[in-house]
Amino acid sequence: MKKICKFLLVFLCCFDLSAQEKVNLDGGNICPSEWKLVFSDEFSGSSLDLSKWYTYYPYTPDHSDQCDFCRTHGNEGQIYRNDNIVVGNGTLKLIAKAQASTWFSSSRNYTSGMIHSKIDNFHRGKYEIRCKIPTGDGFWPAFWLFGCSEIDIFEFGCQEPDKVKTDYHCCGSQCIFSESYVGDDYSADFHTFSVEWDQYFIRYFVDGTQIRVVTHYIDLAGNPMFNCDFIPFGLYLVRPNYPDHPKSLDC
Repeated sequence: MKKICKFLLVFLCCFDLSAQEKVNLDGGNICPSEWKLVFSDEFSGSSLDLSKWYTYYPYTPDHSDQCDFCRTHGNEGQIYRNDNIVVGNGTLKLIAKAQASTWFSSSRNYTSGMIHSKIDNFHRGKYEIRCKIPTGDGFWPAFWLFGCSEIDIFEFGCQEPDKVKTDYHCCGSQCIFSESYVGDDYSADFHTFSVEWDQYFIRYFVDGTQIRVVTHYIDLAGNPMFNCDFIPFGLYLVRPNYPDHPKSLDC
């Protein structure tokens, strides 16, 4: 639960086009084929499936929660507690409370809940969630791919439940490439948020409508290629900060 109301619209790292890596692409149709489901959870039981999920950040060598950061995530305002995760009637609820709590040396005035998949070798693919977000002071719900690189499928904050914030972060640096999309009040009902990430593009969707696209390759004039139906054969520049793979916590 982040309290600081900071919003980045777009932050671009400067780079010299003439010095960028170049690659030949075959051209043609580069749209992704059908996706194959490899992991899912419909939360159909009465408790969280702990064979699939951590309820903390598994930063320790044995992936236990025995570290201060595992349940605080730094200077955020909450302690993540298992009691704040409720499964029932086909939904997962992550509950935030104004409740004093202590974890190791950290004391906070709030508790909250989070889940982190136990499969940590995901790579490019499609990631999707159907959810309803909270609204009000202090809430910062997020759905993200976390590891050496980071792709934020959505973040909401600062009592703006109609503003979807999407990001991707450079591996090993502080570069953040952020955009926002204003749509419905996403706290009023359930909506589907997804990202499709392949060799050529990162595409962000809300309820099946594309709201953002990030391209891996750009033409020699520096123009991004957005249309996957057909691209010309030839030489392209490689975007230097395109995410590699958020596959491991051990970067």
